[in-house]
This record gives sequence, structure tokens and C-alpha cells, in this order.
Amino acid sequence: MKKHIGYLALSVLVLSLLACDLQIPTGVRIVGSPNFSVNYELNLSEHLGDLIASVLPEDEDLTIIRCTNTQIMTFMIHFNAMNQEFEIPDDAISELLGEVGDIVDTFVEESVDTSELFPDEGGEVDAEALAEVIGDLMNEVNDTINLAALLPDTFEWMGVDVSINNDSIMDRLFSDETADKIVENILNGQSTEDAINNAIKDAVREAVFEAIAAIEIVADQDIELINTEEDKFTLPLEGIGDILKGFSIADLDARVYLTVTDENGRVPDFLSRTEVVLSFDNEIDDVTITSFGSGSNVNLSNSTYGGTALPNPTGGFSLTNIIDNLLNLEQDVNIWFKAVLKGGNEGIALDFLGRDLNIKAEIVIWLPLSLQAGSSPTEFSFSIGEGANDLFNRSSASDFEELGDYIKSLTIRVGLSDPVFSGLEIVLANQTAGSDLEFRFPISGTNLEFSIDENKLAELNSPENFPFVPEIRIEINPNATLSIPRNLSVVNFALEADLEYYIPL
Repeated sequence: MKKHIGYLALSVLVLSLLACDLQIPTGVRIVGSPNFSVNYELNLSEHLGDLIASVLPEDEDLTIIRCTNTQIMTFMIHFNAMNQEFEIPDDAISELLGEVGDIVDTFVEESVDTSELFPDEGGEVDAEALAEVIGDLMNEVNDTINLAALLPDTFEWMGVDVSINNDSIMDRLFSDETADKIVENILNGQSTEDAINNAIKDAVREAVFEAIAAIEIVADQDIELINTEEDKFTLPLEGIGDILKGFSIADLDARVYLTVTDENGRVPDFLSRTEVVLSFDNEIDDVTITSFGSGSNVNLSNSTYGGTALPNPTGGFSLTNIIDNLLNLEQDVNIWFKAVLKGGNEGIALDFLGRDLNIKAEIVIWLPLSLQAGSSPTEFSFSIGEGANDLFNRSSASDFEELGDYIKSLTIRVGLSDPVFSGLEIVLANQTAGSDLEFRFPISGTNLEFSIDENKLAELNSPENFPFVPEIRIEINPNATLSIPRNLSVVNFALEADLEYYIPL
């Protein structure tokens, strides 16, 4: 009992002393570093693919195809630069054939007694007898009229004087083949005087045309067959150029595929003497296409592609260096084609005149996101979000003031499934006029760390930095790399805060 009384007396004494020298506490300060970490998988490939696709315009001539079996995220971009019918000008030869036709018409009407062929109009034709009569008729024509003397010696085509080989025309006109053709036309037509006259005229015209078409001309100068400069095509590369600025693309492949076929699906012989030139705006040098004749083989009905290279990687003509340069221009590019029949000593047959040709030009870009920076520091940037909205959805600059009173720093760590970056720094900058606030995050390997200290939080809450409208800028050290795997995922996420919070009592 005495012991307990002693302890009580001592306690009263101590409290009395404290009351004299110390004040009773008015609050509690809490300090700590809470963290939150979770392992989960978020596929980034699809989102990154959507970002790349979104920078290209929706265009019926442009198709974006995602490649599904490459290690690096890869896109195949198909651009239909030209697909149109084109007729080689033949005004001169048409005029010539018109003259020949008039001559033939006059001769047939005045000199040929078609009643001899069919004494009984509408009767059944004896093919052997008809062939004999036509043979005699053609011999009579050859003996009685000098058709060669009635033909002009030359005609002009595309500024070139073409000499006519009248001997070859006469040989073709009075050949067994032409006589057989007349018989065939008559047998396939009606047994009337007008039908017979027309059959003879058509066969003669065809013979003359074939003879002229076989003529080989020698042009003293180049002849421009096609020039689409007045109707240029736009290659929409600006969006991709904005994102890929400062990088060269490892394993980039870009080709132009040019095919020309006539109405029968054949490749005209004159193409061997034709020079096709692809021209660009923006002072890019012309490109002479030295290999063409095959298509790209890209299946435009599929949105994905399972190959690991272009479907026709050796066909067409390489534009890799040109496209690499155009991407760094960061702007759309106008292009056009010219086709020039080259002059020279070698003869050019006129068998292509008047033909309807189908001309198809495809530009295909194989775009893997395996990027290599140059020897000088560079950067590229793009905006996120829309309009002038605050990234943190604040309605005023003061919305975070209380939060800033006790959060001294904030760190977000993101773990990726594969290493992506080397030698890069991500900068989150404010686009609001008058604000120079930015957050810098060095990046390497598979771990991405985003840390914001107390001073940056205070700046974020200042009126001059509101709203925080973000622009992502990636600054690239010399020789840095950015290589994005096709299956890139976030595998873990951690949030760590440095807290210092005062609670008044």
C-alpha cells in the first residue's frame, strides 16, 4: 500500500514539472511511403497499332494491313496510285485509214458486181465457189487499180513523220489471208448485196490496218505518251512522318508495282522502249522505273497478313530510299507519272496504236516499327487527348492544392514484357500558352519509371500551368533505338507515394 502511494506521488511530481516547461501537443505528423503493386497483363500492341493506323487518313485508295507473324510490330501500307484506262493516241492513223476506207468503198461500189456471187439473193452459199470468186475478184482489183499510188507516202504521229511501206500494204491486202477473211465475213453475215459489200470493205480495211501496224517507225525524238501532272495523286505520309521523325526504319521496304496490259490482257511490245518516270513534289528527284510488269499480289480484302515480307518482294521497283526520305519530310507528297517512248535508231512497231490499255500503279510500304536514330540528337512529338482539356480532369488550378499538401512525390513504375527503348527520354510537356512546365522521364530496358517530385507538384497546381494539356515528346540520343515487338504487354504496375501529413488535435 505504501509502495503504490509512492508511485502516485512521483507521477504527480513529473507531471507538474512538464506542465511548467512543456506545452500539451496540438497535432500529429504522419510520415511514410505507402506503395501499391500489382502483376497483370495489358496488351499494348493493339493500342499502339490503333495509334499508327489513326494517323493515316481514311481513303478508298489507301489500305492499312497489320502483319500477324512478324516479331516486330509491322504494317503493310498499300496505296493505289493509279488504275485507269488509257488509249494511245491514234488520230493520225485513223485519218489515214479513213482515206483508205474511202478509196476501198468507192472501188467496191463502182467495180465489184456482187450479184455474180449470189445469183439467187438469199440463197445458200457454196464456200468453195465463193472462195474462188473472191480470189479472182482480188486479182482483178490488183490488176486494174494501183491502190498503192492512191495512198499517202507519209503520215505524222505525235510529232514524228512516219513513212508508209506501200509494198507491204499491197502484199498484205492481196494475200490469201485477206481473201479468206473476206469469205469468212460473208459466210458469217447476211447474203445481201450490202452485206457482201461491207464484208469486202471491212476485210480490206483490216488488211491495210494490219499492214500499217506492222510498220516500224524511227522517232528522232522522245514521244511523251502519258503525263498525269495535271491530275496528281497524293501519297498521305504526313501522319506517319510526324510520329517517326528523326528515325530511319530498319528493314523498311517500299516498292512501286506498275502493270500495263491491253484489252486482251497482253503486255504491249512497245513497253520495252518506254521509259516510265515517277515524279514528286517537294524537290524530290524523279525516279525512273526500270522494272515493271508484275503486280504487288497484296490481298486488299484482308485486314491482316501472315507473311514476313511483301507478297511480291522482288517484283516492281524499289522506292525504299525515297520513302524513307519522304517520311522525314512530315508532309503529304504529290506524285505523278510520265511515260515516254524513247527515240533512237531501233524501229518501233505501230501495232499498239488505238489500243485501250489498262495502267495500274501500286505503291506498297513494308513498315516495321524497328527504328534507329541518327548521329545527331533529335525528337518527335504528338498530342494526346482532345481539345484543351486538363489531363487530370481538373476544373481549376486549385483542385489539387489539398492533395499537394501531403503528397511530396509520386512515382509510377511500369514493367514491360520486352525491352523496347534505348537512349530515349519521354517528356510530358504542357501545351498551354505561357506554361513551360514539363516532366522528364529517362527510359531504358523493360522498366518505365515516371517520378514527380514536390516542386513539380507545386508547379502543376500553379495558375499559369492550368490547364495541363499534354504533349508527349520523345527526345532521342544519337544512335538510340526504338523497337516495338508485335506482342508487347504491360506485366506489372506499381504506384509509390512519399507522404507527409499533419493532423491537428
